[in-house]
Amino acid sequence: MTLRVRELTPEEQDQIKHLSQSRTAPARWVERARIIQLAREGLRVPAIAGRLQIGEDVVRQWLKRFNTHGVAGLDDAPRSGGTSHDLHGGRDRGGGGHGAHRSQGAGPSLWVVDV
Repeated sequence: MTLRVRELTPEEQDQIKHLSQSRTAPARWVERARIIQLAREGLRVPAIAGRLQIGEDVVRQWLKRFNTHGVAGLDDAPRSGGTSHDLHGGRDRGGGGHGAHRSQGAGPSLWVVDV
């Protein structure tokens, strides 16, 4: 059975296009968006894996997550431990506790730690 990406909403198409071409977003998000973009263009898992130089299992994982959860599924799953960022504005997922806070107006990867 061939794994394909589901039909995207217009909003998802815009988000995937923007993210797949981003030069400022974290590389892992850009790569995941490129997986979806290439699948939308009709490429199959082996071709996507070859083009992006990643494993076919990785391509399948992100296609399945996107098909189930949409763009939010391309974010990292919550893990135990410190803070992390997400695709929708860099929220703190708790745990930091040592005065870490997100710098206002900054990109999703800029954090300031009060010592």
